[in-house]
Amino acid sequence: MIEKKSQNRFLIIFFIFILFSVTLFLAVYNHFLALIILALVFLLIAFIIQPLISLYLMAFFLPVVGWAFHFNSLELPLIDLLSLLALTGFIIRYLYIYFFSYYPEKIIFPLFGPF
Repeated sequence: MIEKKSQNRFLIIFFIFILFSVTLFLAVYNHFLALIILALVFLLIAFIIQPLISLYLMAFFLPVVGWAFHFNSLELPLIDLLSLLALTGFIIRYLYIYFFSYYPEKIIFPLFGPF
């Protein structure tokens, strides 16, 4: 059992190392892009560890209407970006629990029926 946990830790550390290397490579060419990628990754990690943070941030930024990110012809509002990160964090968290937990739980999607 200890060997399995140790192997998972090495995979996570390897993934973080690869992500850090890519971000460092991007930082040589575009500092702002590297900063945005690192901020989004750390925000995603926070959402994976504590999913309630994402719900509180979404509720806090819901009235903010004018904040949007523009990429060429794509306009991405801040609340949509937070919602996308929250959904991604939710999926990653439950897939990790399902595959790597000693007692996997059934995956329950909240409010899946009404949609």
